[in-house]
Amino acid sequence: MAVNPKNLHEIVFSSSDPVESRRTGVMVKNGELRKIAPRVYTTSADAPADVVRRNYLKIIGHLFPGAVISHRSALTGGQPENNIVYITTGRSGTTKLPGLTIRSLKGSGPLPEDMAVPEGLFIASEARALLENCQAARKSRDGIRKTVDRKVLEDRIEKLCRIRGEAFLNKLRDQARQVAVNLHMDAEYQKLANIIGTILGTKKVALKSLVARARAGGVPYDPDRIVRFKLLQQYLSKKIFPQYPASTEDAWCNVSFFDAYFSNFIEGTEFDVDVAADIVFQNKPLLQRPKDSHDILGAYQLLGNKNEMQQCAASGDELVRLIKTRHAIMMSGRPEINPGEYKEERNRAGKTAFVEPELIEGTLQKGYEYYSMLNGPFARAAYIMFMVTEVHPFEDGNGRVSRAMMNAEMISANQQRIIIPSVYREDYLLSLRRLSRQDDPAAFTSMLERAWLFTALVDFSDYQKACEIMEGCNAFGDPADDALRMPDEEK
Repeated sequence: MAVNPKNLHEIVFSSSDPVESRRTGVMVKNGELRKIAPRVYTTSADAPADVVRRNYLKIIGHLFPGAVISHRSALTGGQPENNIVYITTGRSGTTKLPGLTIRSLKGSGPLPEDMAVPEGLFIASEARALLENCQAARKSRDGIRKTVDRKVLEDRIEKLCRIRGEAFLNKLRDQARQVAVNLHMDAEYQKLANIIGTILGTKKVALKSLVARARAGGVPYDPDRIVRFKLLQQYLSKKIFPQYPASTEDAWCNVSFFDAYFSNFIEGTEFDVDVAADIVFQNKPLLQRPKDSHDILGAYQLLGNKNEMQQCAASGDELVRLIKTRHAIMMSGRPEINPGEYKEERNRAGKTAFVEPELIEGTLQKGYEYYSMLNGPFARAAYIMFMVTEVHPFEDGNGRVSRAMMNAEMISANQQRIIIPSVYREDYLLSLRRLSRQDDPAAFTSMLERAWLFTALVDFSDYQKACEIMEGCNAFGDPADDALRMPDEEK
């Protein structure tokens, strides 16, 4: 096709004006325009379906001026699903274009609450869209309904409650009552009001959405996190991991110390290793750093307690109890962060926003279900460490308690702990971030396997000998300057 010489738009519509109509015909004949649908032409040489998808709002606005993007399409912000867009106009019908089907439904035009969008169109308000999706609807020949499934609708309403709050949902119900009067949707309003009331705990109807049921039952959870936990559980279930037996009994105190030392070091509580050893073994806290000294002591008091570190959760309730108890022990020297008590405000790390305070309990309880499906200490350890990190239930100390939960799984199965040395900090954090942001469990799992192998190869029976081995492996090094080596690797 010829290059566009008249700087025409990508989409050109036919005109009832004879002059414009003849002009369009000439451009078609000259190869400057080509017809891609009835009354629709393009200057582009791209596939007609691609051209239509890029310009779908412009096309709908021209063919159906003043139409309201409605029903299930309103819930996607007007984006086509299965190449279909539903609109409400003065007449019913189906318009098929390359790459797009427009389903027009006869009904009321835009209401004051509906939002104007480009090309002279409107999108149904949240209240109107929810009411429309409460309508009874049959599947069309292609198996698609104009409304979303009941579960999807309930998920949407629960998400609005989770993100915007209960007051917003109450206000939305009030708005829907007035919209229902204007649209003669009394039955749809009753259905919507029952769903909202049940989610808020003031009514009781059967719900199909698991996340909505959880909120109605008083234990709401973060569904996005649960999807990620399931992904990790499925990945770990397919893997076969080695066995690295725990250190001998005489190494218990030393391996517990190094576990506490490194777990604090990568969180910013930095001491020379011999200074930390004096704090723990000689009870010599640094007077100028009392809280940091207590961080090391608190961690050791937990990680060196055999009875406590052999306990693993047998239920969701027990999981919550263990997490809170262990956090209270480890962070007892910092009363200002409320040890053992959930955070009161949502916390963040860079671009990652962790679970909202009201969703912590439910997310941990729901996450336990996938934990309980795993077999083998390493798989369970990896899962529970990530789950606690991803939820971030406390104001501070989340990384430390997550690693304590991880190593309790290993100790209870008489397996060597997983220690993350200082030099491995960036590998550790980057792999966590990759799983959290990109849903990639492979790097996270490989990172932990390497840390586990490193720990298993260190002889912890003698403190000085263990220090020398780890020094030779760059364990105490700066991640910017060194890399972790295995004890059996040649320099």
